[in-house]
Amino acid sequence: MGLGAGGRMKQKLYPDPYSLETWDQTRTSRVFVHIVNSALWREITGEPAPESPVTAASYAAGGLPWFDLYDEHLPALDPTGALAHVASIKEMDAKTFGQPLQDDDPVATGPVHKLLVKLARGLGVRDGSW
Repeated sequence: MGLGAGGRMKQKLYPDPYSLETWDQTRTSRVFVHIVNSALWREITGEPAPESPVTAASYAAGGLPWFDLYDEHLPALDPTGALAHVASIKEMDAKTFGQPLQDDDPVATGPVHKLLVKLARGLGVRDGSW
Protein backbone atom coordinates (compact mmCIF):
# COMPACT_ATOMS: atom_id res chain seq x y z
CA MET A 1 0.00 0.00 0.00
CA GLY A 2 1.20 3.49 -0.64
CA LEU A 3 0.59 6.87 -2.13
CA GLY A 4 1.50 8.07 -5.57
CA ALA A 5 1.48 11.24 -7.60
CA GLY A 6 -0.92 11.78 -10.41
CA GLY A 7 -4.52 12.37 -11.22
CA ARG A 8 -6.13 15.72 -11.67
CA MET A 9 -5.66 16.99 -8.16
CA LYS A 10 -3.54 20.11 -8.09
CA GLN A 11 -1.27 21.29 -5.36
CA LYS A 12 0.72 24.49 -5.19
CA LEU A 13 3.36 25.57 -2.74
CA TYR A 14 3.35 29.27 -2.01
CA PRO A 15 6.28 31.36 -0.82
CA ASP A 16 6.07 32.19 2.87
CA PRO A 17 4.93 35.83 3.13
CA TYR A 18 6.63 36.13 6.54
CA SER A 19 10.27 35.87 7.51
CA LEU A 20 11.68 32.81 9.26
CA GLU A 21 11.95 34.81 12.50
CA THR A 22 8.13 35.10 12.58
CA TRP A 23 7.70 31.44 13.45
CA ASP A 24 8.25 29.91 16.88
CA GLN A 25 10.66 27.13 15.99
CA THR A 26 10.94 25.92 19.60
CA ARG A 27 7.35 24.61 19.74
CA THR A 28 6.59 21.59 17.64
CA SER A 29 3.89 18.97 17.31
CA ARG A 30 3.40 15.93 15.17
CA VAL A 31 0.69 13.86 13.62
CA PHE A 32 0.67 10.18 12.80
CA VAL A 33 -0.93 9.02 9.56
CA HIS A 34 -1.47 5.29 9.15
CA ILE A 35 -2.20 3.83 5.73
CA VAL A 36 -3.65 0.37 6.17
CA ASN A 37 -5.04 -2.40 4.01
CA SER A 38 -8.51 -3.91 4.47
CA ALA A 39 -7.34 -6.61 6.91
CA LEU A 40 -5.70 -4.08 9.22
CA TRP A 41 -8.68 -1.73 8.88
CA ARG A 42 -10.96 -4.38 10.42
CA GLU A 43 -8.41 -5.14 13.14
CA ILE A 44 -7.99 -1.47 14.07
CA THR A 45 -11.59 -0.26 13.78
CA GLY A 46 -13.57 -3.45 14.40
CA GLU A 47 -15.58 -2.62 11.27
CA PRO A 48 -15.41 -3.99 7.74
CA ALA A 49 -13.41 -1.91 5.29
CA PRO A 50 -15.31 0.03 2.64
CA GLU A 51 -16.05 -2.22 -0.33
CA SER A 52 -13.95 -0.15 -2.71
CA PRO A 53 -12.16 3.17 -2.86
CA VAL A 54 -14.08 6.16 -4.13
CA THR A 55 -13.23 6.75 -7.77
CA ALA A 56 -13.73 9.95 -9.72
CA ALA A 57 -16.55 8.21 -11.60
CA SER A 58 -18.39 7.10 -8.44
CA TYR A 59 -17.87 10.54 -6.88
CA ALA A 60 -19.37 12.24 -9.97
CA ALA A 61 -22.20 9.70 -10.15
CA GLY A 62 -23.06 10.50 -6.53
CA GLY A 63 -23.57 14.15 -7.46
CA LEU A 64 -20.97 15.31 -4.95
CA PRO A 65 -19.51 18.81 -5.32
CA TRP A 66 -16.20 19.52 -7.02
CA PHE A 67 -13.99 22.38 -5.92
CA ASP A 68 -11.28 24.54 -7.39
CA LEU A 69 -9.19 27.12 -5.63
CA TYR A 70 -9.27 30.64 -6.98
CA ASP A 71 -5.56 31.27 -6.57
CA GLU A 72 -4.37 32.22 -10.03
CA HIS A 73 -3.21 35.57 -8.61
CA LEU A 74 -0.80 33.89 -6.13
CA PRO A 75 2.70 32.95 -7.30
CA ALA A 76 3.58 29.32 -6.72
CA LEU A 77 7.01 27.80 -6.16
CA ASP A 78 8.39 25.36 -8.71
CA PRO A 79 9.27 21.89 -7.40
CA THR A 80 12.94 21.50 -6.54
CA GLY A 81 15.23 18.63 -5.70
CA ALA A 82 13.68 15.18 -5.53
CA LEU A 83 10.12 16.50 -5.97
CA ALA A 84 10.94 17.80 -9.44
CA HIS A 85 11.46 14.20 -10.58
CA VAL A 86 8.35 12.57 -9.09
CA ALA A 87 6.51 10.54 -11.73
CA SER A 88 2.75 10.03 -11.67
CA ILE A 89 1.22 6.57 -11.30
CA LYS A 90 0.07 6.83 -14.91
CA GLU A 91 3.65 7.58 -16.05
CA MET A 92 5.07 4.70 -13.97
CA ASP A 93 2.43 2.27 -15.30
CA ALA A 94 3.17 3.30 -18.89
CA LYS A 95 6.92 2.86 -18.36
CA THR A 96 6.57 -0.51 -16.62
CA PHE A 97 3.70 -2.05 -18.59
CA GLY A 98 3.65 -0.04 -21.83
CA GLN A 99 0.27 1.46 -20.99
CA PRO A 100 -1.50 3.04 -18.05
CA LEU A 101 -3.31 0.36 -16.02
CA GLN A 102 -5.56 2.46 -13.82
CA ASP A 103 -9.09 3.57 -14.61
CA ASP A 104 -8.25 6.98 -15.99
CA ASP A 105 -11.31 7.80 -18.05
CA PRO A 106 -12.52 11.41 -17.87
CA VAL A 107 -15.66 12.11 -15.86
CA ALA A 108 -18.33 14.77 -16.17
CA THR A 109 -17.83 16.82 -13.02
CA GLY A 110 -20.78 19.16 -13.29
CA PRO A 111 -20.45 22.60 -11.71
CA VAL A 112 -17.18 23.35 -9.96
CA HIS A 113 -17.29 25.57 -6.87
CA LYS A 114 -14.44 28.11 -6.75
CA LEU A 115 -13.05 28.79 -3.29
CA LEU A 116 -11.46 32.17 -2.63
CA VAL A 117 -8.04 32.24 -0.97
CA LYS A 118 -7.77 34.54 2.03
CA LEU A 119 -4.60 34.79 4.05
CA ALA A 120 -5.44 34.49 7.73
CA ARG A 121 -3.07 37.05 9.15
CA GLY A 122 -2.44 36.73 12.87
CA LEU A 123 -4.21 33.38 13.11
CA GLY A 124 -2.10 30.39 14.06
CA VAL A 125 -2.63 26.69 13.69
CA ARG A 126 -3.31 25.09 17.05
CA ASP A 127 -3.12 21.51 18.24
CA GLY A 128 -6.44 19.77 18.77
CA SER A 129 -7.61 17.91 21.86
CA TRP A 130 -6.93 14.26 21.17
